[in-house]
Amino acid sequence: MKMLMLLIMLTCSLSVRADNDVNGDGHTAIGDVAKLIDWLLNPDMTNGHDYVDLGLPSGTLWATTNVGSTSTTDYGQLFAWGETSEKSIYNWQTYQWAEDDTTLTRYSGHRDTLWLCDDVACRQWGGLWQLPTLAQFQELTRYCRWSWALVNGVYGYRVTNNGTGIFLPAAGYQTEAIIYDRNSTGYYWTCENHAVDSLLAYGFYLSKDNYLWGYRSRSGGRSVRAVFNPSDALIRYDINGDGLLTISDITALLPSLW
Repeated sequence: MKMLMLLIMLTCSLSVRADNDVNGDGHTAIGDVAKLIDWLLNPDMTNGHDYVDLGLPSGTLWATTNVGSTSTTDYGQLFAWGETSEKSIYNWQTYQWAEDDTTLTRYSGHRDTLWLCDDVACRQWGGLWQLPTLAQFQELTRYCRWSWALVNGVYGYRVTNNGTGIFLPAAGYQTEAIIYDRNSTGYYWTCENHAVDSLLAYGFYLSKDNYLWGYRSRSGGRSVRAVFNPSDALIRYDINGDGLLTISDITALLPSLW
């Protein structure tokens, strides 16, 4: 076993992006083995964060709080698209994945999906948490009842179905060092950039008068509400495709490293 692990470490530098990129960092390497082993030893989908089952056809489960928040009515933190930490100034000069406002260094294609290593929900919360897709937000509008409400002094939308619900605070948005429209509008990122203009990313806008999907500049600070689906565990970790998560998946992953 020691010899095998040494061989894996020696071949890590030869890693290239592949289908068996378990940890979503764009490469197949020793980190994917470590991630898979950690999951097999500690198969925790939520890592202690609360969620609600809204009875959606996709099986998507929605978190009860924003990333960076301490309660359902806490605004939480604001993030640029594809960044995993909060900062004081949001513009193209401070954006992690651009050299300027026209030269992107990552996700320069159309309708790209964030790698897990750049997904703030996955990085901060662990488990199976990740940013929603645009389709998952659209599913909320199709199957749930939306009502503008004031809860503990915070405006936002109650989204209910199946006898339960979530609250999406109107946390505003940040450009440069200023937070605008706090407690009157909100904008929540998805994990997808725009289908035509890669400087933009899809998200979901809400105000007293409306709630609808749209797109905004990736460099701006917006809210994040995390989701997960139990079936994602098989999609992410069932390397050999047998419908089970076992040590045999580690064996199946090893040939991808060289």
